Amino acid sequence: MAELFVAISQPRNQTRGTYHWALYLQISSTEHAIFQIVENIRIAEIDHVDHFRQVVKDQKIENEMYNWGCQQWVLDVLEALVEADLLTDYDHDEAKLKLVPLFGAQIEDRYEV
Repeated sequence: MAELFVAISQPRNQTRGTYHWALYLQISSTEHAIFQIVENIRIAEIDHVDHFRQVVKDQKIENEMYNWGCQQWVLDVLEALVEADLLTDYDHDEAKLKLVPLFGAQIEDRYEV
């Protein structure tokens, strides 16, 4: 079993714009080193790690869309995880309650630099 988090970070040397979001899957309890994380939001436990990896790998990156980026990609992956029965509707709804207020949050508005 593994735990899924959304890691929110401030890109290096960036004082304006939005935060970077990334998925973080903690598979074991061994020591981890993660740098420049502003906040780590727990999403759910994941039972089928290989299936999780395939769903994430298959998630389309919309490079041609203006204003589409890592934050939307994370939300899209979470939706795909529900469709793949890897994430419950409850965990998905709880994740959205935590993440939607942070979507598009400006670095200078949300946290001290």
